[in-house]
Amino acid sequence: MLATIIGLWIFGVNSIRIAGETHPSEFIQNAWRSQLNYGLVGIVIYLAVSFVDYKWLRWVAIPSFIVSIGLLAASLMFGEEINDTKGWLIIGSFQFQPSQPAIAGAIVAASVAFADLRKLHPFLQNHFFNLMLLGITTGIPFALVLLQGDVGSALVWIPLAAAIGIVGRIPFRHLAIVALLAIMVTPLFFFFGLSEQRQSRIEVYLDMLQDKPVDIRDEGYAAHNISTAVGSGGLTGFQANSARATEAEQVLDPALRDDRIKKRGASMHEQGLIPRNTAHSDFIFAVIGERYGFRGSAFLILAFLLLLVQTLFTAFCARDATGRIFAAATTMLLFAHMFQNIGMTLLLMPITGIPLPFVSHGGTFLITIMGMLGIVQSIWIHRYEQPEKEEAERTVREARTRLQPI
Repeated sequence: MLATIIGLWIFGVNSIRIAGETHPSEFIQNAWRSQLNYGLVGIVIYLAVSFVDYKWLRWVAIPSFIVSIGLLAASLMFGEEINDTKGWLIIGSFQFQPSQPAIAGAIVAASVAFADLRKLHPFLQNHFFNLMLLGITTGIPFALVLLQGDVGSALVWIPLAAAIGIVGRIPFRHLAIVALLAIMVTPLFFFFGLSEQRQSRIEVYLDMLQDKPVDIRDEGYAAHNISTAVGSGGLTGFQANSARATEAEQVLDPALRDDRIKKRGASMHEQGLIPRNTAHSDFIFAVIGERYGFRGSAFLILAFLLLLVQTLFTAFCARDATGRIFAAATTMLLFAHMFQNIGMTLLLMPITGIPLPFVSHGGTFLITIMGMLGIVQSIWIHRYEQPEKEEAERTVREARTRLQPI
């Protein structure tokens, strides 16, 4: 798993470097350096967490959930608004988005709650109680993130809650009823809960799916250009296609080589047609698709699929319910981010503005996801250990020792 993570991280650093090359801001040009540093910190956390038995999650479940809710509430009340989302806390020169580490806190709390509360009393095994527990551990953070205006991050909580509920053994019929109720209130949320800008994004997306006319110089600018950039990469990428054409032109007609190169022009990213301020973050897959083509994009997706298989296999092999729920939820978190980010680039989803794990620029999410995968690695390493059984046997041995005559 570590090799897959490092490979994705290095690929992401290089992609961020490419995405920031043409930006006039020196900060974005050097964004890959900060991503490199964040990755090094994340790897240290990953290694430190992975070799420690994850039974410590029981001790930090409640504090981590309380801190997560507190950070979300603080960002809602005192946070700075960036890109129409009031979800950033700024402390001096340091800024971070609490919605991302809050996911980790909620997953830890849900994993421990669903695994251990049922052992305390038969009533706590009631399915309706567990459904209420799921609503507390995932519904409260979901509502706070939604109030911040970060619809993309809020959408991640929906499949995450479904995964926790299924692995936590809540009957499927109960989850289906909740899903149907959510679908019923979706139109109300669209008309009364979304800003005009976000409503416009969804309407443009639906119009483009139906081949209706869309103004690609205004509301359809980003969606049209990022999808076109991916298509322009072809099989092997814009740069490779351009180089092959140059060799053919030079053989056939060397005198016209320079003129034809000028007519061919630069890539869409070099021309600034992919929104420059978000090319290194939200729209990084468009830069990758144009630069490396279908071959490079498929390689990246296969690397993500390998990571998903590794985390899902760990969930199946976990020694207890805590590890099983945590690993399954982490798998769903990775899949939701991957599907939303790549999906909006390929017009499979509306533009939501959500990072691609390990590849998009963002230190908070990178460190958070590496720490979570470190816990997943700990679940795999300690899958054969039985700490509860060992603790009980040690208690029995101590009791027998005290009862032995001197």
